[in-house]
Amino acid sequence: MTTADLGRAITEARAALGLNIAQAAHKGGMSRTTWYRTEKGVLDPQAGTLVKIDKALGWDRGHANSVYRGWEPPRQPDQTVEIVLRVIVEIRQP
Repeated sequence: MTTADLGRAITEARAALGLNIAQAAHKGGMSRTTWYRTEKGVLDPQAGTLVKIDKALGWDRGHANSVYRGWEPPRQPDQTVEIVLRVIVEIRQP
């Protein structure tokens, strides 16, 4: 797996959660520039960056590293329920 493969995986996961780059970077505790460069596949991420990606995307610790290394990533819980609940809460807010 390459940095570009990791970038595609986190771009898809971020989009599925309805987050923009700034929101994802903030959730992970990293700069927007680092997030952007990781998504574009131009940054060879350090271990700490991978942990922050896990945090931002709600992945189990080690998931981003597994994707980056080309290993079979650990299964993630279905996030559909979480997304639906978040939409319901947003709709109900005045």
